[in-house]
Amino acid sequence: MGYRFDLENRVAVHDRGFIVAITDLYDRFGEYTDDPEEAVVIGMVMPPDGMYVTLDLRDLDEDDIVTSLQ
Repeated sequence: MGYRFDLENRVAVHDRGFIVAITDLYDRFGEYTDDPEEAVVIGMVMPPDGMYVTLDLRDLDEDDIVTSLQ
C-alpha cells in the first residue's frame, strides 16, 4: 500500500515521506472513538483534492499499523 499508520499520533506516513493526517477513528461498532486500541476503521482527508477516505484496518497487513512510529 505504501503507508504506515501511526494511530497514536494520528498520521499515515507514505513510503516517499509525505504525511496524511488521520482525522477519525471508529470502533468495531462504527462509533467514533479517541482510543487507538479500539480503532478498526480510520478516516483521512487525502491530498490534493481533499477526498475523505476510510480504511478498514482489519484489511491491512498488521506490520503497516503501529501504535507509534517513534
